[in-house]
Amino acid sequence: MNANSGLAFMVITLVGKGFRVEASKLLRLGVDAGSTPSLKPHLIGKELTQTRRNGYVIDFFNRDEEAGPRSLAAERPPFP
Repeated sequence: MNANSGLAFMVITLVGKGFRVEASKLLRLGVDAGSTPSLKPHLIGKELTQTRRNGYVIDFFNRDEEAGPRSLAAERPPFP
């Protein structure tokens, strides 16, 4: 409908669970999601009205291919 234009749209659709990370796992690994640019909060529709599970998704969109794994490694803190 034209009346709803610009209000919402379907963004990415994740297939499988390979790029999803629970906040509890990040905590165990010592990773701060807020300081890691490739980790984005991830919600599914029902989480807007029900309990949120605090999940994240690994998002490499618009990453520079030339930067490669070295720049990604710089995003995460060293493991204890």
